[in-house]
Amino acid sequence: MMDVNDFVKELEKILLPNRIKLFPGATSKEIEKAQSKLNIKFPKELVDVLMFSNGVDELMYIPNEDKTIVIDDVYWSVKSILNGTFEHDKYLEMIESKHKIKYLCFADNGCGEHFGYKIIDGKCDDTTIYVYYPIEDKYNKVATNFEEWAIGWYLGKIVT
Repeated sequence: MMDVNDFVKELEKILLPNRIKLFPGATSKEIEKAQSKLNIKFPKELVDVLMFSNGVDELMYIPNEDKTIVIDDVYWSVKSILNGTFEHDKYLEMIESKHKIKYLCFADNGCGEHFGYKIIDGKCDDTTIYVYYPIEDKYNKVATNFEEWAIGWYLGKIVT
C-alpha cells in the first residue's frame, strides 16, 4: 500500500526543480461529487492522492521566434478526471471498440492518449494503470499503481 506522504515527498523532489507544482488537496465532498457524477468508486490510492493534492500544474515555457509560448497543463485533478473519463467514453462511442472496457482516466500524454484505471462493475479495485490508444483502439499496462505511474511519467521512464 502506498504511503501518500512518502510518495508526495519523492514526487516533489522531481517536480519542483521543473516548475511543476502540486495543488492543495481536494475536499472529500469534491471527490464524492465526482464519484457520484461518474457513478464510479475511485481506488483508495487515488482518493488518498487527491486528498493530499488535487493535481499538479505543469508550466512550460517554449521559446518561439517572436514570443514565448506558455503551456499550462493540469494532471490528475478532480476536474481532469471528470473530463478525461468523459473524453474516453466519447472515444468508445465514436469507434466500434472491440474492448468496450471503461476506464477512469486521470491524465493524458498531450497526444490524445489517456492514462487510467480499469472500471469493473462501477469500481476500480485494481491499482494497475493503463494507457489507451484511441487510433489503434488498444490498451497497454504502464504501471502497477499510481505512485509508479507518477514518478515514472515525470522521470521519463513511461513512454507512450
